[in-house]
Amino acid sequence: MLGYVGVWVAWGLYYFFTDTSSKLLRDVMFLAGAAVGAALGGSLTWLRLDGNSLPVLLLIASAGLAGGIIGSWMGYEYALNRELKCCANPPINSFTYAAFGAAAVANVGTFLLGVVREIVDSRR
Repeated sequence: MLGYVGVWVAWGLYYFFTDTSSKLLRDVMFLAGAAVGAALGGSLTWLRLDGNSLPVLLLIASAGLAGGIIGSWMGYEYALNRELKCCANPPINSFTYAAFGAAAVANVGTFLLGVVREIVDSRR
């Protein structure tokens, strides 16, 4: 959900505060918005609030952001390379796939980091 909120925030920033019609800038802003939203959602979901130090918080946030960026790009590329029948519009646009991909990969990245953290904590 936060990934799609990030897309909408990027849409507002792009259309209200930029005076260019560059497709590249629009795509980068939308993908970054999806990535940041998904990273925030994934990081908050798997975050343990009991005694986290700053390096641990930064590691969780960076894992979520890296997963969000990778997933956003993968979802966008998947949507662009889908074959459609003649004269048919896709039922879901490419930025929706970007938001879904960002959410999936950001959650997987932060989940795996949480599992590794639990394993390390249980061995201490």
